[in-house]
Amino acid sequence: MLVGVNMTRNFTIAHTKASYKNYCNYNKTNDALAKKYKTAKPRRSNIPEDISENLARHILIKTKLDTELSRDVSSGDLHGKRLKRIEIKTCTSDGPMSFGPKECWDNLVIQTIDIKTHGVKLYLINLSNKSPILRKIRISKMENYGECCSKGKRPHITMDSFIKQLPKNRVRLVFCGKISSL
Repeated sequence: MLVGVNMTRNFTIAHTKASYKNYCNYNKTNDALAKKYKTAKPRRSNIPEDISENLARHILIKTKLDTELSRDVSSGDLHGKRLKRIEIKTCTSDGPMSFGPKECWDNLVIQTIDIKTHGVKLYLINLSNKSPILRKIRISKMENYGECCSKGKRPHITMDSFIKQLPKNRVRLVFCGKISSL
């Protein structure tokens, strides 16, 4: 950070879309290089948090779930006037999400991004990290979310398995559309 300059982590929607486009181009270039040089296709990099968190921020604002959201926070990924501390999990494949064992939030947002179609689904899960409902979610046959966190380990679980274990009234699909529509 430049001395004396207050930098923000909140991107405009134009900045968010341009960063997303750059991320997609990076992956296309890697795929093309692998094909050209007949090497294994590289593992797709995770979508950078500045893109995913700002995308979720703009969707939550557009859907009017919270109109005062900021990434300039000390805990959680976003903070809103209404939703308070928000943790964002972004999935671009069917691989597992992971949670820091000491992460604290009031609401959880899970978004899926289809890199090929540029489609986004955003789910709001009205549960805090301390919720007994959340802490009872099975991470494996031997352990639940709460037990895993208590041991200081990062719980890993696929989005589908996670959502299937939640009460339906706690999971709300708030956006299903294209990034270009934002």
